[in-house]
Amino acid sequence: MGQVSVDKPTGATEDALIKADLHRLKGQEDGMQQALDMGGGKLWGAAKSADFAVLEDFFIATKVITKKLGSPADYLIGIPGFFEKVNDFDHEAIVKQAKECKVP
Repeated sequence: MGQVSVDKPTGATEDALIKADLHRLKGQEDGMQQALDMGGGKLWGAAKSADFAVLEDFFIATKVITKKLGSPADYLIGIPGFFEKVNDFDHEAIVKQAKECKVP
């Protein structure tokens, strides 16, 4: 596995860049939490085929896509137990690992 090179952003102080990144991350976290809550509060990412069909119709209406992609029941979300499997992880272990993360 090769090393990834990332250019440091320019045009602002490091403190301002960090603050902006934290603001973006908080917005993403809030959206994910809202989605979890709307889906019943138990399974991250859970969606029903009918919900996906509504989203697909919205994407067609706003010209993000031009036609239906297929039957949402045939997508990954239609696999029985799919969301239970993807939510089978140790949340606390991930939080612990993130808190222990050190930037070189």
